[in-house]
Amino acid sequence: MELTIVISPPDRRHRDDDNILTAFKSYRDGIFKALELDDSAVRRTVIEWYTPRPKSGIHTPEKDGALYVNLKEYQEKENYHDEIDKRQVGET
Repeated sequence: MELTIVISPPDRRHRDDDNILTAFKSYRDGIFKALELDDSAVRRTVIEWYTPRPKSGIHTPEKDGALYVNLKEYQEKENYHDEIDKRQVGET
């Protein structure tokens, strides 16, 4: 499965993705439990930052912030493992 987390922060403070994953863990466990799915089946996690920008170009935070979650079947790229193996041995 592929898990996508879209984050819309409530303000302009700096945030990094490793803290988001840590903070999201209990929510993730709850979502998978409610769906009766095993979260160890997640093969890819994508974190996206959503910052709506009006015509002025200045970020306007969502009032209380928001977190959107999407879960879908993971489609591994063809020859993905071959590409990884080449990188590990330094081939180009």
